[in-house]
Amino acid sequence: MPLLPPYVRLAFDYGETLDRGVIRTDMDGGIAKQRPRYSRAIRTRHVKLVVLSLADKLAFDRWWDTELDGGAGWFTYPDPLRGGTETARFVTASLTWRAVSREAWEAQSELESLGGL
Repeated sequence: MPLLPPYVRLAFDYGETLDRGVIRTDMDGGIAKQRPRYSRAIRTRHVKLVVLSLADKLAFDRWWDTELDGGAGWFTYPDPLRGGTETARFVTASLTWRAVSREAWEAQSELESLGGL
């Protein structure tokens, strides 16, 4: 499984959503019944990708195209919040880069992973 390149910094923008896909059934009388649709929550994190040079941005673009199959694949990255590594994928297969200085670039995105812990 591909590893997020070390020259890419993840800045959590920060927002996190946990979704268990709860199914709610209204009853004729009394309180509605609820049950989770998924056995594990889907966690979505809002992130900002930061690279500090145009060369790193171009290298990331190549990694995105080849290792992630155009942004569709799963990868691992060091989790700065919980420690250890996390397996995730990008929610959308498109990034819009923005130059924030003469060399640095950033892009907003969302990562999704399984498990809510």
